[in-house]
Amino acid sequence: MRTCKLIITVELALGLIPRDGHGSPSAYVELCLNGHRIRTTIKEEDRHPVWNETFWFDVSPHPSNIHDLVIEASVYNTKEPIQGPGKYFLGMVTRNGDSFRRLCEPTQPCITQQAAHYPLERRRGMPMVGVRGELLLNGYILDETPIRDPSMSSAPTGLCVEVTNAIKLKPMDYLTVVTKTSSNNFIELVRSFVLLTFKNACLRFINTMLY
Repeated sequence: MRTCKLIITVELALGLIPRDGHGSPSAYVELCLNGHRIRTTIKEEDRHPVWNETFWFDVSPHPSNIHDLVIEASVYNTKEPIQGPGKYFLGMVTRNGDSFRRLCEPTQPCITQQAAHYPLERRRGMPMVGVRGELLLNGYILDETPIRDPSMSSAPTGLCVEVTNAIKLKPMDYLTVVTKTSSNNFIELVRSFVLLTFKNACLRFINTMLY
């Protein structure tokens, strides 16, 4: 069965700041696609955190309309000294399926060249306070088509032998042409050919002795 996956690598973020503008955030990235959410680890007190973590989403039900799929990468801060514990939105990146190259083999070159810096944006309807920095994402769509197992083939197997020419044939010689026959039939034909050849040789020997 054919499968299709969206592979996303969260590389790093640059220039993150807490919403109060002081210190360094303890940030993580949450990926969301069609209600499915995956998150990276938390990088403690780092304005330029590096994750280099790879995730994948199964998009097999939507291979033909992959351009309609939208993935969100939201950056959150788990440390806000003034407001207390919790998670605090630092910005997001939104991309659709057309943003990612479609590949058939995971070992194809240029996968890492898809990485790009995206400026963090605010959610619709919220102020830009505390939304700064960039997120580096690397993504591609992997179209996995299973390779058919030759051993599962239902086609009949057989042995095909074709005699294309013969040289210096005598009237009593027997020419056999075998095409598209099974191995059992081929063995029977070879056996008949040997017996007939032996018979012909005996006849020639008798004729020689008589004449």
